[in-house]
Amino acid sequence: MVLARELGDGIGYWTDRLVGRLEGLGDDEYLWEPVEGCWSVRRGADGTWRPDLGPRGTPWTPDEVVPPVTTIAWRLWHLGASPQPGWPPTTASSAMDFSKRWWTAEQAHGEEGVGTAREAIDALVSHWKAVAELVREFDDNELLVPMGETAGPYREASVHGLVLHVADELIHHSAEVAVLRDLYRAGAAR
Repeated sequence: MVLARELGDGIGYWTDRLVGRLEGLGDDEYLWEPVEGCWSVRRGADGTWRPDLGPRGTPWTPDEVVPPVTTIAWRLWHLGASPQPGWPPTTASSAMDFSKRWWTAEQAHGEEGVGTAREAIDALVSHWKAVAELVREFDDNELLVPMGETAGPYREASVHGLVLHVADELIHHSAEVAVLRDLYRAGAAR
């Protein structure tokens, strides 16, 4: 299970790198809105923290709409800083089951966010540790099998490709968080 171990170890490494980059993150910075109209995670009248979402109630906007700038809080929610993150799956009986759970859940996100930087970091660590452990247990041969009809237009792509996509989401959203931290620090220093 060399391939599965390498993928799981990679996810663990990229998670640790993000957590290291979040060291010292305070609540003001976590919720900082660098421009007007940012998407963030906001406390509702009922006290529950919820993310701003697009017109279809998803984290995506229609192709013809310019996506909004997002806060660190929103990006971390997108990566799983939620009391019940739904993306990516953290339980599956096999690599193929992981794929099925991915496609049938429509990459569901947790409906709630968290209101503090500490809660967000703790949720991320817990969630991505579980993802890394799950992926390490996959069968290498099954990782290379096409996902099939459940994956729609990606039916010929392998589960390995899906796990790489999941890793790409973790990596590129982590980089976006890092840039927001740099901008906050540069603005706060003036």
